[in-house]
Amino acid sequence: MKSLLASLCIVSISLLGVSACGGGGGSGDGVSDTPVTVNSVTGFVAKGSPVRNATIRATNGAVETTTTSDASGRYTLNNIAQFNFPLTIVATDPAQPDLELQTIVLQGQRVANITPATTALSKALALGQTTAPEIVRISRVLQNALANYILGPASVNFFSDAGFRPNSTGIDEMFDLVDIDFDGNSLVLTSKPNPALQVIVDPGQTNAPVLARPAANALATPSVIATLVSTFDNAFRTGNLSVNNLRNVLHDDFQDDLGFRIDHFAQVYNNPSLVNVSGFEILRCFPDTSTVFDRCQIRLSFSRPLTRFAEDFGNSNFTQVIRREFYDLEIERRGAQVNPLKFSGGYLNPFAGKVKLIQRNTQTVGVNGFPLPNSVIENGVFIQVPASPPGLPPASFGELANSNVRAVDLVRSPQPLVSSVLFSVSRVQEGQCSEGTSILVVQPDPLGAGGEDCGNVRFGSLFNGLAANSKAGEIFMDVTQGLGQASVVNRSRPVRIDAPVDVPVSDFPVLPAESLANLNTYAATPNLRTVVITLVTPPGRQSACISSGLEPEPVCVYGQRRLSLAPEQLGKANSYLVSSEDTFGNVIQRRYTFSNP
Repeated sequence: MKSLLASLCIVSISLLGVSACGGGGGSGDGVSDTPVTVNSVTGFVAKGSPVRNATIRATNGAVETTTTSDASGRYTLNNIAQFNFPLTIVATDPAQPDLELQTIVLQGQRVANITPATTALSKALALGQTTAPEIVRISRVLQNALANYILGPASVNFFSDAGFRPNSTGIDEMFDLVDIDFDGNSLVLTSKPNPALQVIVDPGQTNAPVLARPAANALATPSVIATLVSTFDNAFRTGNLSVNNLRNVLHDDFQDDLGFRIDHFAQVYNNPSLVNVSGFEILRCFPDTSTVFDRCQIRLSFSRPLTRFAEDFGNSNFTQVIRREFYDLEIERRGAQVNPLKFSGGYLNPFAGKVKLIQRNTQTVGVNGFPLPNSVIENGVFIQVPASPPGLPPASFGELANSNVRAVDLVRSPQPLVSSVLFSVSRVQEGQCSEGTSILVVQPDPLGAGGEDCGNVRFGSLFNGLAANSKAGEIFMDVTQGLGQASVVNRSRPVRIDAPVDVPVSDFPVLPAESLANLNTYAATPNLRTVVITLVTPPGRQSACISSGLEPEPVCVYGQRRLSLAPEQLGKANSYLVSSEDTFGNVIQRRYTFSNP
């Protein structure tokens, strides 16, 4: 009787004799045909684009072995013979440390790719038996549901295809176009260019529903997007950020959500070789028009050096610190289908702004520096729209782009002609709010209903479904622009807001008791000119920041640092906000309020 591994090998060889399996040319399945001991496994980590610098690990609870993927997403994990099989291998993307990919390795297997497909299938297999025949069966279920994206009748091995390459062709093109998830019971397949296209697949079902594919005139070819992104990355790596060179990838009227234009990159990134554009994700595509083709919203994985001292306070060499974040842009061809695909800018172009999620936890602090128990976590959003203070010229690219913006509304519009305003911010006028306010705020008029509110944050249960609403293309920003005495309202294209994995209260940024006691004394003592605190970056985040709301910008650190701050750096107040961002730009925040300031 043949061994299980021999059976898997025979089946896998028949599965992999197709070039569609990853766009590579290999036909090996990476599984030994005899029950030999294999002490290492290799493969690629990919989500469409390769996942660079991913941490790959396997453990039995007592012993762990780890490695890191290279620039192409390839990895080799050694010393796996010490573990029991089937073995689960987990990969963590440094750009999204709260999101893990995984795969399953059987005894004798030499190749193990780690992708959204292997992640979803591994989770489904964990509910039953993880055997070679079951892996083949459930892989076929997924392939059948993706028949419009995987061409040809030949079977596909998602787990151990030695020919797979993350190059936006073959099977990897499917990962660029389809989001694959497992919700605990079913496989959930969603079109990335058109998230309205979705199917729910029972892993035990033989004839699964098939995910529809968007029309050819309502998506862009992933391999062409990959070339555009690679060219953009090359401009940074070579240090050639001249307007002439960037015109190869940016339309002349390009402007992102920070207000950066085509001629600003060389001014902002004085260390361009440290910038890295490591991959892309399609967020949504739009049908072609008579003049615009292949328009899509995409998300770039963007690593950049810090540009301001306050981003890593106390570090004299702050420009060498690398920040990971996502950079959302639109791409399109203009004039004719044969013209080059280029970046056109951000969602609000020709204006500058963004909307992100925020979670806040509030604690009251006694004179001894010990806080009372946590409050309930509040969920909300903030609208960050730069605006120059009254009587002052624009001090940033964003303020310049918004020089005649009067107000911005966050709007939900589930269907045409049906809209509801969720949140609004307005420009500060002379005599309103504090001097130097450089953003649009909730309520600048002190005589307005509810009094003055010079913040840009709103909390409430109506924002709980905002991420899902935005993925469905229902969230927009209405920008009111002043033209003399008249006002004109412009609606943005759909705004994408992504929710991070739920963060436990214990992972919110905290201040040590000593720092809280020092702040309490500092705020209550008029003549005290400095305060010493320790800022600590929470797990899975890059930085931690503190602000009283009275200073131009918060003080931030990467990692952990002990700081001595003056009032112009950290104002004296009865409450302080300690915050940290994820790579989406969403904020987790702890507010400390002193009982006796």
